[in-house]
Formats: sequence, C-alpha cells, structure tokens
Amino acid sequence: MEDEWKHEYPNLKNLTTLLVKIAIREHDLGSLTPKDVKNILLEAKERILTASSEEESLYSKLIWVRSYFPNDDDPAEIVSILYRLGILGVRSKQKDIYVFEFDEMPQVTGDTKFMFHPMLHRIPIGSFQFKEENPWQ
Repeated sequence: MEDEWKHEYPNLKNLTTLLVKIAIREHDLGSLTPKDVKNILLEAKERILTASSEEESLYSKLIWVRSYFPNDDDPAEIVSILYRLGILGVRSKQKDIYVFEFDEMPQVTGDTKFMFHPMLHRIPIGSFQFKEENPWQ
C-alpha cells in the first residue's frame, strides 16, 4: 500500500504506525466511535507538528497530514482518505460487517463504528517511542 500511494501520501507506513500506537493505548482497534477516531487523528497531527529533533526523522514526511484538517479540528477529510486507502473501515449497517473500499465513505453519524484494517492490528509499533506523558493532563 505504501508504494502504491507514496506520491500522493508520502510515508504511509509511519502514519499508520503512529495512528495504531496512539489508538492501541486506550481503544479497541476494531470498534472506534467517530469521537475516538477524531481524538486519535488530532493527537497524531499534534505529534507530527511538534516533533522533537529525534522524532523528526519519523514524522518529517508526514507534514502533509496537516493540510487535511481544513478547519483545524474537523477530521472528515483525512478520515475519508484513510477509508479510501483501506486503512480505516466503516461498519456496514445492512450486513453488520466492516467495509474497506476504494469508494466514497458512507455518511458518518453518531452510531458509526470504525475499525483499523485487521492487517494493522499487529503492526510493530516499537520504533515510535513517545516521550513521557504529563500525568497531570
């Protein structure tokens, strides 16, 4: 997937690793609400934009992610891209299965459930070492 889309979305491997590492700390990768996905994406965006020098090599080619948040905190555009690329799936209401398609994403409602593609559930995340989090936040 990374090779296929590298010209439009450079360094997808690092983006998916970052998203999974953020998500796995607090969520079930197979059942995410729109709010969960938004929070994961906002944290990823913040980490990319505020990367320290040692993290910069991992995040330097991900600066494009910022341009897919046109209203600063509205992730609809980046979610649509992740769906189109097959990184995020949406639960189909008719069949109660997750759909990963190169097609238009279904309308998102409060009942919508997302899932990271199953192949990403075992992605090695060790190369992404987060700095110690502030326990007071």
